[in-house]
Amino acid sequence: MKKWVLFIAILFIPYQAFLQEMANGLTNKSQSFEYWAKRYNLEYTRKFLDSYKNNFSNGKLNNLEKAGYKKFISEYSKLNDQLSLEDLNEIYDNAAKSLSNGWGKTLKTFKSIDAIIAQNLQQNTFNFDALKAIKYKYKIKNTVKDFSNNELLKRYQSKYFKSIGNLKNGSSKNTSTENHSVNHESQNTPDLERRESPTENDFREEGKKSSFWRYLILAILFFAIGGFVVYFISQNKIKGILYEEYEKYKSDSKYQFRDDIFPFITVIRRLKGRKNEYKSLLNEKKIRIENLIRENNKQKNQIKDYIIKIESLENQVQNLQQTDKADVIGQNKQSLESKNLEAQKKVLYFSIPTNDGCFIAKYAKSVFEPRRFFRIEYTEGENVGKLFYISDPGHDGEAINNYDDFLEPSCEILNLNNREYANKVVCEEPGEVFLSDGKWCVKKDKLVKVKFI
Repeated sequence: MKKWVLFIAILFIPYQAFLQEMANGLTNKSQSFEYWAKRYNLEYTRKFLDSYKNNFSNGKLNNLEKAGYKKFISEYSKLNDQLSLEDLNEIYDNAAKSLSNGWGKTLKTFKSIDAIIAQNLQQNTFNFDALKAIKYKYKIKNTVKDFSNNELLKRYQSKYFKSIGNLKNGSSKNTSTENHSVNHESQNTPDLERRESPTENDFREEGKKSSFWRYLILAILFFAIGGFVVYFISQNKIKGILYEEYEKYKSDSKYQFRDDIFPFITVIRRLKGRKNEYKSLLNEKKIRIENLIRENNKQKNQIKDYIIKIESLENQVQNLQQTDKADVIGQNKQSLESKNLEAQKKVLYFSIPTNDGCFIAKYAKSVFEPRRFFRIEYTEGENVGKLFYISDPGHDGEAINNYDDFLEPSCEILNLNNREYANKVVCEEPGEVFLSDGKWCVKKDKLVKVKFI
């Protein structure tokens, strides 16, 4: 029972806090939008009435229009810094009624703006841009022109955003504190209209700040729900795997099942204990097997040593049985063959190859000289031989820098990408050449293999 109470508390507390935060935020935005949108409608209407009176009627209004204008201005003059939303609504309604006296078209526009305000409040959109669509109009020489409201709309939109910021930051000021007095605004309208209007980025930043606690509460709520779901899924999965053993493990008093908040953890603890027991036993067996293998390998090595000693003794016996005469004959024969090979072996030294990988025989030297990069070894009387690159600090750097002329015609460079950092050329494997028309030419499939170091 305690577990269920704990889960319900975890879910209920953040859920209630989330609903309260959502309701408070929505109410603050709604009231602030209604306040500043209606203030905008009143000032936009007043500006239109003044403009019409001074610029188009030449101050000549009929009695009915004068009475309506006077009553509207009387209501408008009641606006002040400490005005509440309830007081504003009363002034707003009275101002609308005053327009019914001789200002029918103006009243129609006033109510159109009010309808958009009401629609935003109903849909919780709070969009000042929607008010742009409704404008007062002049009729000049049969041409209808709009009475501009852009700067005024931006100014009141800015006041709305600022008031939302004050409400989020816990300000105790009245919603209208951000506003200057109505008469002061009228006198300083050019300055106010030059104020920077809020951008979309400003609104986004304000939204981030206001949503912090809301998202935090929502995250806690989802975390609690997720934990609750994971708990039951895990418990059911473990039950499905263990079948009847689940209850057996659960009832094992050694693991204190009743003290666990999550019962299936007791089962996991029991399984962990069993696993440790088997693991300990397995480790003992493993150590014993390793010792046996080590001893077996040691005995194998001893047997190999004995076999080698026996073979060595047998070879010694055979050597002792050979006659001194046979030894002398064999040594003389080997010495003669070695001398014959040395007499037949020839060495030639060359500079760099031609573009087709050949060395002209008449330019060969039989002894090494400076700037001799290659050596050919062959047996006298034969037309094939081995080609070697001669590594030398005196010319390796030149060969690396000019590898395409010095090396590539007759060599395969194993690590060309290391050329930038190399200062030495090493011959890894000799190539093969053949004598043809007075040239020693390298075989294309048997190039000298070199490496840059």
